[in-house]
Amino acid sequence: MRKFAAITALLAVATTASFAQFGIYGYDELGNPTGLGGGFTGDSVNVQEFDLLIRMDVPQGVPGFPINAGGSFAFNFNPRYIDIKVTHTITGVSDTISNLVASAQVGEIVNLDFYGFRGLVAGTNTPLVGAAAFGARKNQDGTIGVRIACLSTSRNEYNEGPAQPFFRTGTAAAGRPVPKVVVNWLNIAQEIQPDPTTGFRTYTVQNEGSFVLVYNDNFSSFRTVQVPINGFSFTYVPEPASMIALGSGLVGLLALRRRRSN
Repeated sequence: MRKFAAITALLAVATTASFAQFGIYGYDELGNPTGLGGGFTGDSVNVQEFDLLIRMDVPQGVPGFPINAGGSFAFNFNPRYIDIKVTHTITGVSDTISNLVASAQVGEIVNLDFYGFRGLVAGTNTPLVGAAAFGARKNQDGTIGVRIACLSTSRNEYNEGPAQPFFRTGTAAAGRPVPKVVVNWLNIAQEIQPDPTTGFRTYTVQNEGSFVLVYNDNFSSFRTVQVPINGFSFTYVPEPASMIALGSGLVGLLALRRRRSN
């Protein structure tokens, strides 16, 4: 009985993982795209900005061919490593989420609706349907929780394909650009433990119950599916000169150790 339950749980996880996801399009330090889920990479010690392009996928071919009716993208981030810059949809003034929640109490939800706008359905210029919402919260541990949602309010309105981008910001005159993610490579380089194999240091944003809402085949009901976030990671890759220096230093230490042992 216990074995059957374990197998069932594994199948549920596998189905969820292949069913839907939120995907992030990443870039390297030079601005070259790393692709959907590729994450962000860099070796700069300075603060750097990238476009934050979020895609919501409900892959074709999954059982039932569900129709995408919206989603809720929820995550926690540490402002020591990244921040997110959004622009007021009326005034055109930009600010970071950490500044926008700075005066709030711990646990207080700050309504950021004036900084958020619906994204587009991939492959078309059609805005997402449904009601949009955008808010943030200061957490006790110093992280900031964010939730961005666009949910259908009627079974007659839905998004037939993945949402790309899922979220926009700014004014109509500016073309409703995507938000910016602001990366502090210096703090990542100094505070994140390196991978023992590669030496790279990666900060990954924490998923907080993101879900996709889909209608069943007959549109008489819907279901919500917890989904992962794919590619919301930031990897500090030391420049080759630094790696060579590190390697030379290790060689020197080994030589010194052998000399002392002899």
